[in-house]
Amino acid sequence: MKRISGLIGKDISYSLSPAMHNKALEKLGIDAVYLLFDLERENLSDFLRVMIDVGALGFNVTIPYKEAVMELVDRIDPDSQGVGALNTIVLRDDKWFGYNTDIYGIKRSFENINYDLSGKVVGIFGTGGAAKAAIYLFLKEGARVWVMGRNSDKMKSLSRLYDIETIPWSEDLPYFDVLVNATPLGKNSTGMPPFPKNCNIEDKVFFDMVYVPVYTPFLMEAKKLGASVISGIDMLLYQGVKAFELIFKNKPPIKDMRDELFKLVASS
Repeated sequence: MKRISGLIGKDISYSLSPAMHNKALEKLGIDAVYLLFDLERENLSDFLRVMIDVGALGFNVTIPYKEAVMELVDRIDPDSQGVGALNTIVLRDDKWFGYNTDIYGIKRSFENINYDLSGKVVGIFGTGGAAKAAIYLFLKEGARVWVMGRNSDKMKSLSRLYDIETIPWSEDLPYFDVLVNATPLGKNSTGMPPFPKNCNIEDKVFFDMVYVPVYTPFLMEAKKLGASVISGIDMLLYQGVKAFELIFKNKPPIKDMRDELFKLVASS
């Protein structure tokens, strides 16, 4: 009988994670399956209890449960504590261990373009779990961070947690070296966050956590004007690589995972 793993979230039928992980499991000959588990918040605790009984391996966790699931696991690694959100849980000795592999996904995305974040100013759109992972990583790498969002309570919370500047949503952007979209704007080419006006962006980096399409309107506009761009598909891939290592205790075939993601995005 195949061991169970998968993705926990709400309204997640769009996710590309099963294809990416199942391709890696197939290539490595691991007798496990990666499934989608679309759950209501009140069912999370019971689900995790049942998964202990059936001997599941572990799960990725996505919107809207990256923060809520922290209350339900037995141990949390220091990075997840620092972020205040996690996206991977692993079952060991009938106990759940929590991790945040989004941090690794973001870090690898910037390493791929040989970009040193130390001393840079990073602007982030969004106040959710992915934004928190980005803030935590950028501060750890020695950057200065400002966040722009619409939810004043979440912005106050971020300001207290990380001691960063928070700015109400506006078309007027402060100075930045790196601009990050951590909102759903741009998904399926619908909308985009505020874009800088009347400034040279050739030496800037634009990073979009949205991965469908690979190049969102936000990235296309930046690319057209000469900026460096990072697609959210890189973050999706590398957070998945780290999660795979934690859940399945094997190094996955990264090229096969990447090829599967690009094939699916191209056909969507």
